Amino acid sequence: MQSYSLVDSLLPRNGHSAPVNSSVPPVFPEAPCSINGFFTVPGFARDFQATGRGITALEAARNLATTMAATREALAPAPAPTREAQVAALLAKGLACAAAKHDTALVDRLSKAAYLVLSDAVQTTDSPAVMAVRSMSILDITYEVTGTVCTCPAWGKAARAGTPHVCKHGLAVAMTARLVV
Repeated sequence: MQSYSLVDSLLPRNGHSAPVNSSVPPVFPEAPCSINGFFTVPGFARDFQATGRGITALEAARNLATTMAATREALAPAPAPTREAQVAALLAKGLACAAAKHDTALVDRLSKAAYLVLSDAVQTTDSPAVMAVRSMSILDITYEVTGTVCTCPAWGKAARAGTPHVCKHGLAVAMTARLVV
């Protein structure tokens, strides 16, 4: 009979270990109860198959149910990001662009635009091309934004000076348009 070190000669097979050099074929213990089943996972066209094993039929059924639940959970679509997370991502992207341009005024407008979005200051109007944005300083005033044109004094002043830019209201409308509901 050939001798072997038990530690050195164990070979993992299907979750079990058996001596490699044994003169007797290895015996892999099987659970006495086994339940096989098919189940669906939302979003997938084909059924999945799973097996539950255990010492008793009840244990095998519990293992099958656990396997099915774990498979459904692992394959479930990721939840949509929250509105706040989406605004934060848009703000971060905008701030990176503004910083690359060394445009501190744009950094300020972007931050205020994010505030306007998160405070529900951006509203639809009867015209699909026009959005209404509440003023930050005077809550009774609402500005109309069409594309990048705004009725706010800051946008008008910049346009008259020959340096038109997208104001915080226009940026808030652009952020709102990019939100996934």
